[in-house]
Parts: sequence; structure tokens; C-alpha cells
Amino acid sequence: MNYNHNFNYNYYNNQAMNIFQKNYEGGKIFWRGNATGAAMLFFLGGFYAFGIIGMIIMRLIGASTPGDFWMFQFLFMMFVMTLPFLLGPLIMREKLINLLPFNKVPLIFFIILVVMQLGVGYAGSFVSVFFNFIFESVTGVEPSAPGFSNIPGGLYGRIFYILTIAAAPALAEEFAFRGIILGALRKYGNMNAIVISSLLFGLMHGNMRQIPFTFIFGLAMGLATVLSNSLWPAIVAHFLNNFFVGMLGIASDEFGNMVMVPYVLFMLMMIVAGISALIYLMIKYWSWLKYQGALCYNHWGKRFALLMVNPCMLIAMIVLLTQAALSLL
Repeated sequence: MNYNHNFNYNYYNNQAMNIFQKNYEGGKIFWRGNATGAAMLFFLGGFYAFGIIGMIIMRLIGASTPGDFWMFQFLFMMFVMTLPFLLGPLIMREKLINLLPFNKVPLIFFIILVVMQLGVGYAGSFVSVFFNFIFESVTGVEPSAPGFSNIPGGLYGRIFYILTIAAAPALAEEFAFRGIILGALRKYGNMNAIVISSLLFGLMHGNMRQIPFTFIFGLAMGLATVLSNSLWPAIVAHFLNNFFVGMLGIASDEFGNMVMVPYVLFMLMMIVAGISALIYLMIKYWSWLKYQGALCYNHWGKRFALLMVNPCMLIAMIVLLTQAALSLL
């Protein structure tokens, strides 16, 4: 009789402790998601405020050349994509250095990761084209996207052009999305962190033409960051992707559309190599990826819901989705 009494007591005590641990961890996950949403809202506020103030300043100083425009865009990217996201670690009381992995990566593994990201990204660009074709066929609305046709002619202008569309996003966006956001969410499982950071990264671009591509590319860059525990592979892949686009624009200015054929062939070759690299990485590291987050008390689905369903994240998502919808008008 005493044995049964002790057994029942231990069982219910363990159940109560398990519920307490789940609820305690759930509160911490909820707060971390809320802090991430707050950082996104701070970024969106800074994006619009800096844009308005910056354009006023440019008019006052008489900046009017394409080179001046791209110099402003470069400064805009570096400030707006970095400073607002520092709010996240501050709210979470997390040291910034803990969220920014810069481990040393073996060269061969580094190359495999970069090839994987570029290949998956290029595959994502074709998915984006297909998605937008279907969307336009069904709705009759052609999604728009910011163009890069305003390419300056001089050396000064072209340097800032490449810095703005390649170097600045590679550094600033990776700092924000694969650094602070992914780093903050990884504590509660890598897969959720990769998906959520990629979703925010995609929606941040604000238009339906880019969102599918940037979401898929974000998944690849998030995976590379997690596997290497370093931001460098994602920074390099992001830079190369945007650099090739920028150089394609400059080459098209000089030689016309004839440069598109070798570029598309290059994309197709990279897709084959990148998907092959992805398959290799998934076979080798899938068990490890599944294990990440397994020690949490809450199921991955509950963790995902807690990270996404909180006041700041919901408001940020509404603003981002509204911004994407307005781009269709």
C-alpha cells in the first residue's frame, strides 16, 4: 500500500514539475519572439523615418547624380539594417557577441556551403518567376519590384552601386537576420529559427516579386549559418549573388541583352551543383539538425506558435504583409 502511495505521489509530482517547466520555458520563448518582433518594428520605423529624412537632406545639399543616390542608399542600408536590430539583444538581455557566430570554417566545407546557397538561391529565383507568372495569370496584376536600372556611368558611381547592392546587404542583412534574429531563436531549435528568420527576411523586401526568392535564399543561408556556426558563408554567398546581379546590370548597359545567355547557363550549372551540395549536407547532418531543440520541454510546433503569436511579432507581420500587398497597387 505504501508502495502504491509513493508511486502515485512521484508520478503526480513529476507531472506537475513537467507542466511547470513547460510553462516556464513557454514564457521565455514567448518573450524572445516578442523581442524579435519589437526589433522588426523598430527597423520598419527607422526604415521609413530615415528614408524621409534622408531624401530631405539630399534635396537640401543638392545631391542629384546617380552616384549621390547610390551613396545615400549605401549609408541607408548600413544604418537602418544594423542599429534598429540592436534593440533585440537589449530586450532579451543577451550579449550581442553570443548571437553573432564567427567560427573558423574549413575551406572545403566553406566552398560546399557557398555553392549550396547560390544553387538553392538561383533555384528560388526560378520558383519566384513561376510563382509570379501564376499570380499574374490568375489576378491580372503584375507584381512590381525595385529596379536597378539607374546605373551610374562613372567609376565613383559604380563603386557605390556595387557597394550598395552587394556589400551593404551582405554585411547588414546577414548581421540582422542570420546574426541577431537567427541567433536569438536558435536557443529553442534550429529549424524554427531558420524558417522564422527566412520568413522575416523575405517579407522585409516588401514586394511579391522578390519574396519567394528571398525566402528560399534565406532558408539556404540560415542552414549554412547553423551548420557552420558562422556568418561568413552566408555573407560571402549573399555578396556573390548580389555582386553577379550588379555586374550583370553593368554588362547589360555595355553589351545589351546578349550577356543574359551565359548568365542563365551559369545559373543552371550552379543550381545542379547547389542542389547536389544540399542533398549531401542533408544526408550527413539531418540527424544532428533533428536533435537540435529536442531537449526543450515544449514540442517544436508549440515553440513555433509562441515565437510567432505575440503582440510585437503579430504587428510586425501585419505591417510587412500590408507593405507587400501595397506593392501590387
